[in-house]
Amino acid sequence: MLKIKNLKRSQIIIILSVAVIIVIGAFSFHFYKDKNCSDNVAVIPIVGELISSPRYNADGSIEKGDAVAIDIVAQIRKASEDRKIKAIVFMIDSNGGDINTAEEITRAVKEVKKPTVAIIRSMGVSSAYWIASATGRIFALPTSGTIDIGVTNSYVDNVEKNKTDGLTFHQISFGKYKDMQNPDKILTPDEEKLAIAQTTEVAQVFIKEIAENRHIPLEKIQTIADGSVILGQDAIKLGLIDELGSFSDVDRYLSDTLKKNTSICIFNSEIKDKREK
Repeated sequence: MLKIKNLKRSQIIIILSVAVIIVIGAFSFHFYKDKNCSDNVAVIPIVGELISSPRYNADGSIEKGDAVAIDIVAQIRKASEDRKIKAIVFMIDSNGGDINTAEEITRAVKEVKKPTVAIIRSMGVSSAYWIASATGRIFALPTSGTIDIGVTNSYVDNVEKNKTDGLTFHQISFGKYKDMQNPDKILTPDEEKLAIAQTTEVAQVFIKEIAENRHIPLEKIQTIADGSVILGQDAIKLGLIDELGSFSDVDRYLSDTLKKNTSICIFNSEIKDKREK
């Protein structure tokens, strides 16, 4: 056996680095195997901006970094139909996104007849939390950005810039509100009133869903629905999450729930590049 005292500093660093890589690799292998593995718990990532359909680059490749509804719903159904899979974990790291996308995924989560768990990593706010609220149990770290109950419909108009650039907007449309929120025109008072009303209506649906999913009085959710980010350590006090913890705690919870050892496998994306044949 080599003795540490006889090794150069550079050799010690290399040995320690290799050891760390081996430990991390072993941990990752337990939680992240190929989608065709025979494990009994599926992990479905919900990472990035929530959008309804994939965005493609000019070369036909998929733009990375999005949580795509049609892809996630397909994975949920696949995991639901797989007899080997006894539970589904949703690994969430998202600042939210399209509200309709969240609702579509949430409906699919509610249809699952197996135990479902959400683990919020760094962020799981806004519409991403809507999805988490539909699962049977939510885990988050104390410092995770866990909750942000609010809806935005804000945008930037180009009116002043267009004037500077010598551009003129010509409105040719049918319907009083057809060009509402067109960035090349000023928002009229009637349009602003309608936009606020619609945003408020969507927010009320969001709030109602959270209250129902988490079994919390509607009035309580309304008082905290101010759009601010609530950390995990505060969210648990409000009943917005169930446990503070990481993957190991999820593993423990599912082992107890299923009354068997769990082996977790991440489900990979079902979406293919357009360039693939």
